[in-house]
Amino acid sequence: MSKWLDLPPDPYDRMDDTFETDYIEAELRDALRKKRERSDRQREIALVDGRAKLTPSLVRKIRADAAAGATQNAVADKYGLSQGTVGRVIRRTLWANLD
Repeated sequence: MSKWLDLPPDPYDRMDDTFETDYIEAELRDALRKKRERSDRQREIALVDGRAKLTPSLVRKIRADAAAGATQNAVADKYGLSQGTVGRVIRRTLWANLD
């Protein structure tokens, strides 16, 4: 839009931006959904193969220890995990579906 001509705003410009934004958001949502499905599938395979470091019972123990007041570093040392992994388990970024 030009300040020199004082033209009214073009309604089609906004429609194009909205369409592109909606399209990009839909693509991102789809990519995130696929990533979650892939990680869930990989976790299930690792549990069956015995390659998983975290199991449902270990996740419950980690959350119980944290609820009892143990620090993330202490819990990580106890179970041989990194502090970041323990933090993600506690915040439910990992194993969010487990109660």
